[in-house]
Amino acid sequence: MESESSILWLLLLTALYALATLLRVAVVKYHNLHAALEKEDKLSLERTEFLTMRHNLVLSSLYLFKVLVALLIGWLAAQAWLSLAIREAYGHWSLAIGGLLLCAVLLALLGDFWMRSLAIQSSVKVLKKLFFPLRLIYAFLYPFAWFVLSAAQKLAKNGGNFRTETTLYDEEEILAMIEHQPQEEGQQDTEQTLIVNVLQFNEKVAGQIMVPRPKVAAVSIDSPLQQIIDKVNEEGYSRLPVYEETIDKIVGILYAKDLLSLAVKKGDSDASDLKRILRRPLFVPENMPLDRLLRTLQHHRVHMAIVVDKYGGTAGLLTLEDVLEEIVGDIQDEYDNEQPIVQPLGENHYLLDALTSLTDVNRYLPFDIPEGEEYDTVAGLLNYTLGKIPEIGDTAIIENFKFTVKEKEGNAITKVELEVLPEQAVYNID
Repeated sequence: MESESSILWLLLLTALYALATLLRVAVVKYHNLHAALEKEDKLSLERTEFLTMRHNLVLSSLYLFKVLVALLIGWLAAQAWLSLAIREAYGHWSLAIGGLLLCAVLLALLGDFWMRSLAIQSSVKVLKKLFFPLRLIYAFLYPFAWFVLSAAQKLAKNGGNFRTETTLYDEEEILAMIEHQPQEEGQQDTEQTLIVNVLQFNEKVAGQIMVPRPKVAAVSIDSPLQQIIDKVNEEGYSRLPVYEETIDKIVGILYAKDLLSLAVKKGDSDASDLKRILRRPLFVPENMPLDRLLRTLQHHRVHMAIVVDKYGGTAGLLTLEDVLEEIVGDIQDEYDNEQPIVQPLGENHYLLDALTSLTDVNRYLPFDIPEGEEYDTVAGLLNYTLGKIPEIGDTAIIENFKFTVKEKEGNAITKVELEVLPEQAVYNID
């Protein structure tokens, strides 16, 4: 009977934990959006004033309630395991284990994921139906919440960095709020995009945003000076990697402004003179997270890094501008003359830059092309799907997307036409 009783108590506490999560997220969402709601969609004036004037106290009470419930769940779970350890009957073992696993699943799904989604999408309905339990929790835990906030205010006055007026949200809550934020006329999407980019910044790695190897503009250290100058003028970049023998052996970064000192010598300069003005290259691995990459660029005070693969070869390069674009979006200046990553050709027809990462391509499409660990670019997707190096005209149908190879440079696919099929297509390869 003890096992059955423990399981029932665990289920009850799990439901209370879910209630606390539901109310907390609903209060946060309503507090942020109530001013933009229509009168008929709001709570009563009394309830709205209660949630706004006592916002921090209400949230602190719910947070304390959630912590207390979580502690009780942990205590009961520990008691159940202790009881389990001293029993010899296998029937009790299976019952206890099954109950604990069920509570763990319910706590994760019901207590967090489902409740957060429900509260974010229907905060007003949740608060209308569950306002009495909210007031009950607040009335019971108000003294403790007041004590916590008062102590925090004293810490702040004494020079601490704790801010009691700031509500802390986790990443999932912020992203979900942004997704369900009602758009007012004239409201810009830029702010929401910026917030999402910042939150997802550390989830990306260097290999996802780099300029891939086939697109890297580089010069050989043995090239004549005039050829190097012509290359710099042709590409329009202020910095170019310099390699020796092959691009896998990059020996330095050439700054266009440093060419001035050699240009006055005209044709008398040689490789030794070029080596003298090269800057030391910064090498980073493909899997370096962008937040670490940004700090590394700042620490070394450089604007360019060479991305190397797991074999030590050159995988591509990236610049500080590439990193910042992951936050603020594309940065175009008067010298940029790049072809767009996605060119609309008509309804549900697009021309894609096949060497661009799928992450960047999806940013310009109203839908997402499926991504995978085995490939990073559109070209990689087709190579992986077809199991060979495609030729011009080869097609592949993945989900309801039809890809057609349009242009190549050597073995590298450079342009791919994408057609969105009207109905969900069965996976097929032509």
